[in-house]
Amino acid sequence: MKKIIPYIVGVVILIVVLVAINPHYVQILVSYVLNTKSAEQNISTTQTTQVFTPTISSKTITDKDPGGKWTFSATYPVFDSTLGNKWGAINSQIEAEVQVIKLQITGDVSSNISPENTPPSLSPFEIALTSDATTSEKFGTVSVLYSTFVGGGLLAHPYTNFESHTFSLSDGTEKKLSDFFRPVDFLNNLSKNATGELKKYYSQTGNTDTSFLDNNDGLVATITNFDTFMFSDSSVILQFKEYQLGSRPYGAPRIEVPISN
Repeated sequence: MKKIIPYIVGVVILIVVLVAINPHYVQILVSYVLNTKSAEQNISTTQTTQVFTPTISSKTITDKDPGGKWTFSATYPVFDSTLGNKWGAINSQIEAEVQVIKLQITGDVSSNISPENTPPSLSPFEIALTSDATTSEKFGTVSVLYSTFVGGGLLAHPYTNFESHTFSLSDGTEKKLSDFFRPVDFLNNLSKNATGELKKYYSQTGNTDTSFLDNNDGLVATITNFDTFMFSDSSVILQFKEYQLGSRPYGAPRIEVPISN
C-alpha cells in the first residue's frame, strides 16, 4: 500500500495542475481513458466472435508415363494457409493423398501390361482425379472427397474410385464418423435414412422399382458402408461406390442425409 501512495499523490497533483492551467484538459484526459477502454473491449469482442471462412482455390497437376502406359491429371482444393498453420497442415495432407492415389493406380494399371498382353496399338490408361471440398462450422471440420476416373488402356469399361478425408479445424487431425456420432443406434439410423434418401434419388432418376434397396448388403449398418462422406452444417453427404448397391447401371450415387434425422 505504501508503494502505491506516491503514484496516487502524483496523479492528484497532475489533475490539480491541469485544472489550474485549463479545466478542459481534464475532460480530454478522461475522454481518452474511456475511449481507450471502449476500443479495447470492441477489439476483444471482435477477436472472440470472428469466424474465418477460408478461401478455397484449386490446383491441377499432370504427369505421364515415359513408356506410354498412362496419363495422369489431378485437380484438388487448396485452402488459404495464411489463416493459420492448421490450414497449411491440411493442404499438405491433401497433396500427400493425391500422390498416394497416383502411385497406387499407376502401379495397378502398369502391372496389368506385359509384353504378352500388350496389343500393337495400346492407348494409355487415362487417370483423372477430381475432388470436392466442404467446410462445416457446426462440426468444426473440412472434408475432401476424391473421385478418380480410370479409362482406356486394356479396360472394357472405365471405372471410378472414391475416397474421402475429414479434418478437424482445431488441430488438423483426420476424423472418422465414429468421432462425431457415438450412440449405439447411430449406424442403424444412418442406414435407415440413407435407404430412404436413395429411394428418392432413384425415383427422381426414373427407377420406379427401388425394392433392390431393401435389405441391401451395401446399406447394412456397418461403418465400412458409410466410410466415404463429407460434412456440411446441415447434413452428412454420403458417396456410394460403384457396385456397392447393385450392378453397373445403378451407378455410384451421392446423397445427403439431414443431421436432424
